[in-house]
Amino acid sequence: MGGENIEAKFPAYKQGNYLKDLINKFENLFFTEYAETHGEWNLAIENFCGENSVPIMTIYKSKGLEYSAVYFIGLEESAFWNFKNQLEADRWTFFAALSRAKEAVIFTFCKQRTGMKYPVQRHNIINEFFDLLQRPGVAEVNHISR
Repeated sequence: MGGENIEAKFPAYKQGNYLKDLINKFENLFFTEYAETHGEWNLAIENFCGENSVPIMTIYKSKGLEYSAVYFIGLEESAFWNFKNQLEADRWTFFAALSRAKEAVIFTFCKQRTGMKYPVQRHNIINEFFDLLQRPGVAEVNHISR
């Protein structure tokens, strides 16, 4: 399918050099992947398509979907939006994500993050979620340190 056919079918691509810029970005990204795989076309294509990778999505994009497991990565107070200032909205968001899991939910925290204004991380206020899940015996807490 040529560029003219794509532009005819999808009018958004007619705006200036939008389609040409997208094609150039695609080429650059793909050939970067090709170079990183040392010229192995099949591996470059697999990597570019995301095969053998773990898909990550936002809570917003997960609405209406279900998964065997849901992972909350970096659930510290400073990373979970503005939890102190908008408790109700973030509670709804949290439970929307939590309800996507059919079998398991995993939460991860960091005690410290490098390169941040406040490197020591906390999850005291956000612990209400864990307290709720631990009371009926639904949650199990495992502490792992490096």
